[in-house]
Amino acid sequence: LAIAFGIAVDDTIHMMIRLKAEQHAGHGPVASVMVATAHTGVAILYSSIVLIGGFLTMLVNDVFAIQDMGVLAAATLLVAFLSDVYLAPALFVMTAGSGRGYLRSGLRPRQRRARPLRGFAIFATRFQAWPSQR
Repeated sequence: LAIAFGIAVDDTIHMMIRLKAEQHAGHGPVASVMVATAHTGVAILYSSIVLIGGFLTMLVNDVFAIQDMGVLAAATLLVAFLSDVYLAPALFVMTAGSGRGYLRSGLRPRQRRARPLRGFAIFATRFQAWPSQR
């Protein structure tokens, strides 16, 4: 099962890297998804088919635990494949424009400064003057 999760994460990383590379090459979000799916999606498809078939061969074993492990690993890889091909590109298109202004200008999002804890809110309002009273 750890192998199935590792392969699923590896496929997701490959897809995300390809999506970002296509976006940085100047393609729009939808064009980036189409190019990345055409190239990386094929490799993910083939590796998923081979691995799902390999894990399903565990069904011929007489031990039920090994059979269950094979079915679970194959199902995990199938869900991971569908997520990599459908869910990840959809999320990429939905969030592609959120950080674009910072990338072009070279600016980073403003960091929130941590304020020291001055006590609970009740004590802070009780012992400090209201802004209108200053």
